[in-house]
Amino acid sequence: MRISVIIPSIRDTSLNEKCLRRQTFQDFETIVQRPSRTLPKGNFYDLNHDYNLAFKKSKGELIISYQDGIEIRPDCLQRFWEHFKTNPNAIVGAVGDQYSSFDPPVKTWIDPRRRVDQGTFYECMENDVEYTLCSIPRKALFEVGGFDSDIYDKYAALAEKELSARMYKAGYKFFLEQSIEYMALKHERLFGKEEWDKHYFAGWPIYQQHLREIENGTRLKLNYL
Repeated sequence: MRISVIIPSIRDTSLNEKCLRRQTFQDFETIVQRPSRTLPKGNFYDLNHDYNLAFKKSKGELIISYQDGIEIRPDCLQRFWEHFKTNPNAIVGAVGDQYSSFDPPVKTWIDPRRRVDQGTFYECMENDVEYTLCSIPRKALFEVGGFDSDIYDKYAALAEKELSARMYKAGYKFFLEQSIEYMALKHERLFGKEEWDKHYFAGWPIYQQHLREIENGTRLKLNYL
């Protein structure tokens, strides 16, 4: 198995599955990871726990994180695989805009990561790769031990940044590929913006402390995988 496509979701994933059926690259498995347990007390969500479960189920050399409500082109997996074969230590992110409707297309947000001064493919900071749609070598995830779900499922949106920081410290490089584009169907956050922001900023001091520990080498390998 070359690729494992992981879709963590509590929403409808029919758009994702339709796009995957059209892929020109066919040596892949799809893991739709639904919530697997009753939400533990104190957790904001269980996203990172469920990601870890999917990682452990995966068999592909390359993991594609493909979140719900995202339309991708038929050559998407092929393009990610080509980058992986060229550089098996590369973590590659796509770019995409948000739409309130695909038919007719009504764009409501433009990805601020877009730029034209370095071509379509270039090395970036690890924080620039969003797990909305990206490729990660499976070995990288297992080398650093996956998401810290015990801590970051209590907060919002910081776990992938902390995981990326550990993979970067382990020697993996991060890239943006602007010619791999997606269209995201805008949806409301399940908990509302105010609740989301509250849990994001509550976790910020912990995240900053973890970044310091990663930098000095005391927080590199966790044991979630």
